Amino acid sequence: MRYEYAGLSSSEVEDSRRRHGSNRITAVQIEGFWDKFIGNLKDPIIFILVVALAITAALAAFSLAQWYEGVGIAVAVAIATSVATWSEFKNETSFRRLQEEASQIDVNVFREGHIRSVIIGDIVVGDLVLLQTGDKAPADGRVIHGHVKVNQAALTGETDTQDKSVAPAAYQATAELANPHAVFSGSVVEDGEAVVQVDAVGDKTEYGKVAAELQEREERETPLKVKLSMLGNGISRFGYIGGTFIAFAFLFKNVFIDNQFDMAKVGEYMRELQILPDAVNALILAIIIIVVAVPEGLPMMIAFVLSLNMRKLLKDNVLVRKLVGIETSGSLNILFCDKTGTITSGQMEAILFMGGDRVSHDSFDAIPTKLRELATTSVRENTECVVDASEEGKERALGGNRVERALMSFVGFDPSPTRSHSILSKIPFNSSNKFSATRLDAAQGAELTLLKGAPEVVLQNCTHFHDGEGRVQPLTDIAKLNGEIDDLSRRAMRVIALATSQESVESDHDVAQVEKVLVGIIGMR
Repeated sequence: MRYEYAGLSSSEVEDSRRRHGSNRITAVQIEGFWDKFIGNLKDPIIFILVVALAITAALAAFSLAQWYEGVGIAVAVAIATSVATWSEFKNETSFRRLQEEASQIDVNVFREGHIRSVIIGDIVVGDLVLLQTGDKAPADGRVIHGHVKVNQAALTGETDTQDKSVAPAAYQATAELANPHAVFSGSVVEDGEAVVQVDAVGDKTEYGKVAAELQEREERETPLKVKLSMLGNGISRFGYIGGTFIAFAFLFKNVFIDNQFDMAKVGEYMRELQILPDAVNALILAIIIIVVAVPEGLPMMIAFVLSLNMRKLLKDNVLVRKLVGIETSGSLNILFCDKTGTITSGQMEAILFMGGDRVSHDSFDAIPTKLRELATTSVRENTECVVDASEEGKERALGGNRVERALMSFVGFDPSPTRSHSILSKIPFNSSNKFSATRLDAAQGAELTLLKGAPEVVLQNCTHFHDGEGRVQPLTDIAKLNGEIDDLSRRAMRVIALATSQESVESDHDVAQVEKVLVGIIGMR
C-alpha cells in the first residue's frame, strides 16, 4: 500500500507543541532524599526516640545522665531512618528510570513528505501516524485511512477487539471509547493497518486522564504504621503511668518510710525543704523510666528487615518503591484483582502436550521423537514469530502474538539441520478466524497444509491423528478428546490444536470442509 501524505513540517511540529503541549504524561513530583528523611522521622517510634534523645541530652547537660546513652539513641535513630530513606529513594529513582525507558518507543509518522520513526514523546497534535499490527497507539486520534482492530484493555479492561475505520468528513472527536472511528492512546493494534490523525496528546488523552486520577489517590496509613502507632501509644502510656507511680513511690519512701511514719519528723522534713531535691530526683527517675521503656532497636530492626526483603524481591525482578509495600503485601486478607481472578507474570507458557491418543506429556522432550519433530514443524513453519539470535545462547521469539511466542519457546529455537520444503502461502491468525494456516511444498513435490488454532475450529472434520511414531491412525472417539480439552480449560489453560491436511485452505469455509489429521493439543498458562 502506497501513502502520499506529506505530514507536518518541522515548524508546524514546534508550533503545535507550543499550542497543545507535548505527548508526555505529567509525572508526580517525587520526594527528594531529605524530604523522605524528614518524613521517616515522623514514624511513631522514631518520634518517641527523638523526644527521649532530647530529654537524655538535657539530663546529660546537668550531669544527671551518661553522655553515651544519648549517643546510643542518636545512632539508632540515624541508622533506622537512613536505611529506610536510602532504600526508598534508590527504588523510586529506579522506578522513574524504568518509566523513562518505557516511553522511548518509536512510532512511524509522516513528516515533511517522508515516513519517519520518532519516539512517542515527540508526537504532536496534527501528526499523521502509521499504525500496523503490533503497534501501540501513541495518542488519541481519528482514522483517516485504512482499517484496524485494536485492543483497548489498557483503558477498559476488556480484551475484545474494537473495529476502527475511516472517520467521516463531519467527524467530531468524542471521549467515547466505543467510537468506531477513534483510536486512543495505549490501545494495541491486533490486526490491520491505518493512518491516524492525532487530536489529543499527553495529559489530554483518555489514558492521560486515567493516569492523573491514579496519581491523585489518597495515601492511607499502612498496617505497619498503624501497629507502630498503637505500640508507640502503648509505650508512652505505660511509660507515663509507670514513671508517675515510681516517682510517687520514691517520694513516699523518702517522706514517710524513711521517717518511720512519724508525722513530727515528716513536718520537720517538709519545713527544711528537703523534699525539693527529692522531688527533682523523683522527676528524673520518672523520665529515665520513660526513656528506658522505648525500644531503640525496634525501628532499626524493622528498617533492616524490610530493606533486605526489598533486595530479595529485586533479584526476582520485583521493584518495590516503598519499604512499607513489603509488609503491606504480607498483611493482605482480601486481594482484589481483575475478572480473570489471577495475578500472573504477564507471560504465556506452554506446559502440556496431548496427542490424539489422549496421552499427555508435561514437557516437550517427553513427546515421542517422530511426533515431536512433526509438532516442531507445525509450530515453526506456521507462525508470525521470528527468532532473535543476536546474542549467542540468548535466542528469543519476536513478533507474532503472545501465544505464538510461547509456542516457539515450547518447541525450542534450535534450527532444523535441513529444510526440505518451502512456504507456498500463509493465512495469519486473527481473532475472527481463530486459526492460522501455512501451505508447504514438501519433499518430492508433495504439498502439506499446517493448521494451528482453537480446537473448535481445527477439530472440525478431523478424522485421523498422528501417533507417537508419526503414523496416521483413525480418530475414533472425538467426544472423549473434547472431554479432555474441556478439562484442560477448567484447569485455567488456553488450549491450542495443531493439525495437518493434504488439502489447501484458503478461507474459514475451507477449514470446516477439509479433512485434517491431528498432531496434538497444547495447554498453555
